[in-house]
Amino acid sequence: MDPEAALIYLNSDAGKLTEDAERLQWEFVPRPFTSCTFRVKMKARKDEAVYWFRLDWPGYPDQEPSIQCVDPETGRTDLPSAWPNCDGARPGDGFCINVSKEGLRRLHPEWGASSVLGWKSTGNPLQAVLYALQFTLLNSAHYHGRRA
Repeated sequence: MDPEAALIYLNSDAGKLTEDAERLQWEFVPRPFTSCTFRVKMKARKDEAVYWFRLDWPGYPDQEPSIQCVDPETGRTDLPSAWPNCDGARPGDGFCINVSKEGLRRLHPEWGASSVLGWKSTGNPLQAVLYALQFTLLNSAHYHGRRA
């Protein structure tokens, strides 16, 4: 997809998430998006720990994003302390979940080929990815606090 069109679709879908963002205390930087690479601040329910996720999504909505946790002060993605201790989180390597480029293409290519687990570009893909991060990782029994 054309990068300009991807950005238009991304901003449109983000605009539909205002209520979710307020309720869940998400913060998007920058907002509105000026490129298809942006950050989202999310909070874990269990311990109120704050995490910054960097999504790199030039193929929005047709392709899945690369997802990394980022240290807000240094911008580094390889610091374990920037990452949640939860199933699927691999500091510096990405998230092993079926809404990330790392999970679908590199770690589990069989997921990408599956009609059940593969990427879904319909609806609001931004919402699907953010819900997966919030509810599957940060607000689940699979979350065990911040990495040391």
